[in-house]
Amino acid sequence: MVKKKMSSAPSVAISGNVVVAGEPLATIAGKVRQGAAYVFTEGAGGWATGTQTAKLLSSNGKAEDTFGGSVAILRKTIVIGAPGVSSGSGVDAGAAYVFTEPEGGWGDTCDPGSEPPSSSTAKM
Repeated sequence: MVKKKMSSAPSVAISGNVVVAGEPLATIAGKVRQGAAYVFTEGAGGWATGTQTAKLLSSNGKAEDTFGGSVAILRKTIVIGAPGVSSGSGVDAGAAYVFTEPEGGWGDTCDPGSEPPSSSTAKM
């Protein structure tokens, strides 16, 4: 059985045998409320044998981003909302991060440590 203790009520999305759960209040590398999202896949024996297959993080995460505040999935594409992201547009302007599943498994389509490209992030 898949079990994951989360620090807050998660946002959840389901597509086929994949579940995505956002944990917007997660502390990542000391950054309070940076947030994270987790991908779970149903196993051959059903959800009793399901596993966490990925932990998704924003490529440019900061404290208070609340990444995982909203999640959506359709086939091999996951979108994660981060309502606390601040940008040139202002404080808490928000952002959406798009993840696609390559053949080797889930991965962030953004370049780590940099501002995500416009093709993979939409400012709210």
